[in-house]
Amino acid sequence: MAEQTRALDRGDGTCRHYNATHKGCGIYNERPDICRVDRQYQLHYRQAYSWDRFVALNVEVCEALQAQAVVDTAID
Repeated sequence: MAEQTRALDRGDGTCRHYNATHKGCGIYNERPDICRVDRQYQLHYRQAYSWDRFVALNVEVCEALQAQAVVDTAID
């Protein structure tokens, strides 16, 4: 887990602001910078990647995390 997101973890790897009923962020409009992909790009990654490459990398990570969640659920 990234140090920047540690305070958001509810203890099981899920964000403490995740709303399971609505399947989304419970503080979306007030979310911290670490949760804002466009802000993170501007602050940390625009020198290294084009916006399109940065988005593609984020999609790859999301898909890998979703696949791992499916595996983890099947094991439990």
